[in-house]
Amino acid sequence: MIDYTKSAKFFWDWFSGRQFEYYVIESLDESQQENLINQMLIQLQAYCANLYFEISKNLYGKQELIISAGGDPSLFNVVDSLVRAAPEFEKWNIISLKPPVLENFEMNYEGIVINTENLFFAPLKMKDPSSKISLRLFLENYKMERKEDYLEAAWNIMDSMLGERSCAEDIGYLDIEGIPNPQMIEFNINSGALFRISEVRKYVEKNRLVSSQINNVV
Repeated sequence: MIDYTKSAKFFWDWFSGRQFEYYVIESLDESQQENLINQMLIQLQAYCANLYFEISKNLYGKQELIISAGGDPSLFNVVDSLVRAAPEFEKWNIISLKPPVLENFEMNYEGIVINTENLFFAPLKMKDPSSKISLRLFLENYKMERKEDYLEAAWNIMDSMLGERSCAEDIGYLDIEGIPNPQMIEFNINSGALFRISEVRKYVEKNRLVSSQINNVV
């Protein structure tokens, strides 16, 4: 059995000694960046295989080290434990699982470019109100022959829009289609049949609360 407590200390001791290199990683050349990324992955996956990381700078000059489970819910507790074991860093915030992206963005997946400003969703009825949420996404220029690629891109977008934890725990089914009548978008939005993707986080939070209330009653 893996001693995650000991492994976590080893990882953070290793990172503490190299934190400055990672703090300035964006200023390094491509080969140096790749070397540091590979080193981090080796150390992180020595703690637990299939973990990943991202580094981003926040508004206050600190870097954010985000530890990800790659969307695997069975590893969420492992990531949470690692992050709880992190010491205080003056120039770093350590974050468990990818947080939601709060602004519109553009994603390129296998040559499929999707801008979230042009993405919409409609809730699908669930037989059991206490179950996970089902959604259908709609976008223009959808190509049916690449259905699987579009669906994978949709899951990646949900992972970014909702954050890693919510996407895995709240979304049970996802589909994607082209917009049947682009001229009717505003009408469908005003009638409540269609929502902009920017509203998905609010929708999920509202329905998570309803589901929780039902489960508590049961």
